[in-house]
Amino acid sequence: SRGAYNQDDVSVFKQPTMEGHAVRSLLLGAGIAAAAEVNHRDDYRETVARWWANMAQAKMYVTGGMGSVPSIEGFGPDYELPNEGYNETCASVGAGFFSGRMNLLTGDAKYIDVLERELYNGALSGVSLQGDTYFYTNLLAAGPDHRRWGWKSGAVNITPCCPPMFLKLQGALPGYLYATDGAGIYVNLYAGSTARIGLKSGEVGLKQTTRYPWEGTVELAVTPKSPAAFPVNLRVPGWAKGAEVAVNGEPVKAETFNHYLRLERTWKAGDVVTLRLPMPVERVKADERVKANAGRVALMRGPVVYCLEGVDNEGRLASLQIPPGGEIHAGFQAGLLGGVTTLKGAAVRLREQAGEVRNEPAEFTAIPFFANSNRAPTDMAVWIADDASQVRPVTVAGEGEPTASHCNGNDTVRALNDGLAPKSSDDESIPRMTWWDHRGTPEWAQLTFSTPQTIQGVEVYWWDERRVGRDCRVPEKWTVQYRDGEEWKTVEDASGFGTELDTSNAVSFRPVTTTALRIAVQLQPNWSGGILEWRLRDGASLR
Repeated sequence: SRGAYNQDDVSVFKQPTMEGHAVRSLLLGAGIAAAAEVNHRDDYRETVARWWANMAQAKMYVTGGMGSVPSIEGFGPDYELPNEGYNETCASVGAGFFSGRMNLLTGDAKYIDVLERELYNGALSGVSLQGDTYFYTNLLAAGPDHRRWGWKSGAVNITPCCPPMFLKLQGALPGYLYATDGAGIYVNLYAGSTARIGLKSGEVGLKQTTRYPWEGTVELAVTPKSPAAFPVNLRVPGWAKGAEVAVNGEPVKAETFNHYLRLERTWKAGDVVTLRLPMPVERVKADERVKANAGRVALMRGPVVYCLEGVDNEGRLASLQIPPGGEIHAGFQAGLLGGVTTLKGAAVRLREQAGEVRNEPAEFTAIPFFANSNRAPTDMAVWIADDASQVRPVTVAGEGEPTASHCNGNDTVRALNDGLAPKSSDDESIPRMTWWDHRGTPEWAQLTFSTPQTIQGVEVYWWDERRVGRDCRVPEKWTVQYRDGEEWKTVEDASGFGTELDTSNAVSFRPVTTTALRIAVQLQPNWSGGILEWRLRDGASLR
């Protein structure tokens, strides 16, 4: 037994919230909901209603991602939703199964909202547009090294659960579009489709025509074998405000119940229902208890969650601000990423130059989250600063392309110049670059610039794990080198190369103009090492 991790520390009927391993917990919820349809027991129904509410309100990412804690592949405390959280593709599929079962159990369309969120975002992001690579984890903020895995013999990264789970969800999709209680029809998802549904009053043919999710107009042809009276219930998504419905071109007013519009009439062959769901761009703000997204905004249009990629936005996304209140325009681009609607609007980029931070006007482009990581390696983020206090200005160091002689696979060279200030030399709350598991070896870290830069100093904040008894220490010695033509030369008149803990070790030197700068280190015998942050000094001030 592993307690709450496996949901076996207490009876499920006493478990207050979603706990433990995300995939197992969500599939257990789906199973209990399915059993409740058959046994009609109140304790089963109350349990899954409680779990689902906790999941949707406190443990689900805006994309539908599930499970924020990598060490357990599972749920953390309520509202603990870091943007680098785990979000296993299988967990999003599990949440879709759970939500679909809850809809069948209760007849409430709010559960389909989450199923739809998984279909267009949380689960769909797990497979590439080509269909030949996949994500095990679906981060909401990632660097260029976060790429989908290939499925091939001998590949380093193969976790075989996600592709078949994704296929199970897609295989189940036709059964999610429509439902019936025998008396009437429930239209749950909007997609071009045909169906034949048996009712007590007879068989009914349905044909749905729509460009959803890019457009919000849906036409539904209802064709009973003979005229018959029965209700057609149209789901109104939670994001939709001001839905309008017409029958045979005539606007009608419909009763709303359980998040459906109920159209009850005598239907005959040739009847067509038209549903219009307005799709303005929505600025989403996180619950204030989600600390990771304070001062940030996410963008949605209809059921689709959006993200920004560096390839569309001149690189560093951390330097962008989307100010509140500006217009955001949606436009379909048939030639981009298989055909997607993009969002464009005004932004501000902060740039630090000669010791001063200035605002530069910019334009941002956002793409659907499901389509991220299908082009050149690049940064990606769902939550973008809308408060200037959350913006990290572009610096000279930040404009450099980081590389290293070696970097541990669980760490990233992007940490070298991501602009995140460490709290200590063993600060695990931010990314780091380490040379682990190289020990006692000469190593280097490098920033390469697209245009020559004049530098006269650096600051290095070392990664050191001595207080927690692990394997990285400050280096035995180090120096700074610059590229001069085809040669690497050591800087001159250096003020000294410090190895102090819990501080930036500053060194000044005779100014150099170069397209690449290196920190060259000699690791201590038997120890590895790393860097939390590297900053550059230009002129009289840090950049």
